[in-house]
Amino acid sequence: MTERQRLYALQVNQLYNRLHVGIIATLLNALILVFILRELIPLSVLSLWFSALFFISFLRCLLYYQYKRSSQAPADVVRWEMWFLAGLAFSGIFWGSAGIFLFPIESVTHQMFIAFVLGGMAAGTAGTYSVRIITFPAFSLPTLLPIIIRFFLIADDIHFAMGAMVLLFGILMYLNAKRINSVTISSLKLQFENKDLVKHLSVEKVRVEKLNEDYLFEINERKQAEDALQKAHNELERRVKKRTAEL
Repeated sequence: MTERQRLYALQVNQLYNRLHVGIIATLLNALILVFILRELIPLSVLSLWFSALFFISFLRCLLYYQYKRSSQAPADVVRWEMWFLAGLAFSGIFWGSAGIFLFPIESVTHQMFIAFVLGGMAAGTAGTYSVRIITFPAFSLPTLLPIIIRFFLIADDIHFAMGAMVLLFGILMYLNAKRINSVTISSLKLQFENKDLVKHLSVEKVRVEKLNEDYLFEINERKQAEDALQKAHNELERRVKKRTAEL
C-alpha cells in the first residue's frame, strides 16, 4: 500500500473515530433548539423534525458500529467514506430544514438563535471532521444555504445583513477547515515518516546485532584456532627436545 493510500485510510478511520462526537452534538443542540422554539412552533412540527434528526443519528450510529466490526480493508475505504458523507449530508439537510420549517416569522430574536445554532453546527464540523475537507461542504452547504436564502428573501435591511453575515461566516469556516485539514495532513505525514524511520532503525539495529554476533563468532573461532596452533607448536617443541635428548 502506497503512502497516499495509507494516508487516505487513516483519514477515513479518524472520521469514524470522531463520529460519536458529532452525533452527541447533533442531539444536544437539537434538543436545545426544540426547547427554545416550543412556544413559537407547533409541537407536532418540532416532534417530527427532531424524530427525523434522531433517526438519521441512529443510522449513523449503526454505520459506526458496522465500520468498527469490519475488517477495514484498504479496498473498502472509498465505500466507507461515501457512507459517512451520505450520513453527514442527510444530517445537514435536516438541520437546514430548520431554517425553513422552524423559522419563526414573528421573532427576529429566535431567527438569530436558529442562525447561531446552525452556524455552531457548521463550525463544529470544521473542527471535528476537517481531516477530510470534503466533509465541510457536505454538511455546511445544506445546513446554511436554506436560512441564508430565507434571510435574503425577506429583503429588509436587518435580514439582508443577517444573511450576509451567515454567508460570510460559512466562507470563513471553510477557510478555517482548509487550514485545519492542511495541519492535520502534515501531522499524519510526519507520523508516517516517524514510523518509517523507527522501522528503518529497527531493521538496522537487527542487522548490526547480527554483524556483531558474526564478528564475535569469528573472533571465537580465531581464538580457538590460535589455541590449537599454540598447543601443536608446544607439542612439536616437546618432541624436538625429546628427540634431541635421545640423540
